[in-house]
Order: sequence, then structure tokens, then C-alpha cells
Amino acid sequence: MFGTQGPGSQAQKTSRSLTPEPPKSFSFSPSFVGFGTNNNQSSTTNQSASNGTTKNNNENKNNSTPTKKETTSNKSANGASLSLSGLRVSSNHGNKIRGKLVNIKVKGETLSAHAPVLSSSSLFFEKALSGKWEESNIDTLKLPEVEPDIFAIYLHWLYFGTLPVLHNASGPGSDPGNEDLELAKAYVLGDRLIDTKFQNAVVSAIVEKNSANLLSINNWCPSGEVIEYVYNNTHESAKIRKLFVDLYVQRCQASWLQDSPHKEKLPQPFLLELVTRLIDRPPQSGHGFLRASDYHAEDHPGRKNDNGK
Repeated sequence: MFGTQGPGSQAQKTSRSLTPEPPKSFSFSPSFVGFGTNNNQSSTTNQSASNGTTKNNNENKNNSTPTKKETTSNKSANGASLSLSGLRVSSNHGNKIRGKLVNIKVKGETLSAHAPVLSSSSLFFEKALSGKWEESNIDTLKLPEVEPDIFAIYLHWLYFGTLPVLHNASGPGSDPGNEDLELAKAYVLGDRLIDTKFQNAVVSAIVEKNSANLLSINNWCPSGEVIEYVYNNTHESAKIRKLFVDLYVQRCQASWLQDSPHKEKLPQPFLLELVTRLIDRPPQSGHGFLRASDYHAEDHPGRKNDNGK
């Protein structure tokens, strides 16, 4: 799909599924209402009642008449039929992969993707691939500072809605710790591409990873290297910074901080915020509940919404 066999597509990686944060380009989760009532069963039961009272007759009448909500639940806003399974989608989705193929030159590698797919979620690509570019014969954009592995994660998310960051710990040369830094770099890439949906998917993955290991002895907190990367490449208002502080306040143990192989890299603003939070923390406060949406980036004011406005 991407025109590359780079590291981002190696077999030892699998995807972390993030259904709360799908890309706008491919949405396969139409919602339906009004299919939970078995009207035929209700009608049969009422008709077989021996007393034949008016009450049962009224119940039969009510159960045999679908509500307005039920009769229109399998229609889209424009009256078109929807697929119950989500497998069938609007024919307009096919246009996403009919557009111009763009070559993205990243650090030491070239990856390819369809222009409509790139523009569907990123304000950077929406602006870069519009206007004069559309009318030209140019088919290449350069992002020389972006690592190919990280951009491959972004492309995978655009096309499939998942993040391929899980590493097989038993595979040859694999390092399960890479996921932490890859997620941090992916978040920063989303900031550069002005793609808040991708950033929020990454945040959801971080929260998911921590929540999955909450009761495990292998609980996870970001290392000094990961925190340093985020603090060096994000604005002080970035909510992922608050997430990292909250992880340490609510989830981590002092020994993990003391034994961190990169503790000397912990940024001073992070340590100051951490100490402040620990001082103000109520006595005997346990593991708090982390909600990914509390750390989601706000959508850019120049980004079109789902209605194209």
C-alpha cells in the first residue's frame, strides 16, 4: 500500500487497535438504533394470550408499529441505505485511493500515499497538496528530518486506523521498550503535520498501554529519554506533558524513577511539576483513573470539520 518495505512494516510489529480515534478518511463504524426489539416475538406472545383483553390488543398494536426512530435507523442523513455491518460504505470512499500518488521523502527513504488520504486528516498536507500543487506535475514532498519508521506509523494509521507499535519481545533483535519512544515521536510528528486526530490516537495508545499493565508487575511509566524527547519537541501547553506527570503521580513507584537508565535526562519543568503535584496530593491516594480524552489536543482552527466546513 505504501510503496515501501521499510522498517515500519516488519513482521515483528503488530498494531495497537484504537477504535475511539479512527481517521476521518475511513470510518467503518456507523451506529444504528431501533433493532433491539423483537416485534414479531412480542406480537406472537400477545396474540396467544387467552384472556384477549383490550390491554393485550393495545400492546400488540404498539409492538407491531415501529417508531419513527426505528423506521429511519437504517438510513443515512441523505436518505441512503446504510450497511448494518459497516462493511459497505459510501462510494465516495473509493475516491480516496484514486487521487494522485505522492512520494514523501523522509530521512533516507521514500514512502508513498494517496494525496486525498494525506489531506483527509492533516492540515499541513491539506495546504501543501492544494492550489498550484494540484495543477503541477510535482509528485514529491520532502520531510528530511522525519524518521521513516515514524512516518510509516502515521501512514498505517491513515489507511487502517491502528498504530503498528507493538513489538514481539521474543523476536530476534526486538526491543519492547521501543514502543514508548515511537509513540512519543509519533505524537510530535502529528503536531508537526497539524493532525490532532493522530495525536489523540497516540495519547489513547499511551493510556491504553498503561491501563493494560495497571495490575502487572511490569507496569509502565515513560523513561527519562521519552519524557526528554516530548519536552524538547512540544509546546509547554501540550497536554501530553500533563499526562506524563499524571502517570508518575498516580501509577509509578519511586524505585522506577531512581532506577531509570535515563534519569539524568528528566527535564527540570517535568520534575518541578511532579514534585508540586506530589506535595499537593491527598494522603493515601491510590491509583487514579486516567481518561484519554482529558489529554487530547484541541483541533486546529484552520482544520475543516467532518462536514467540510
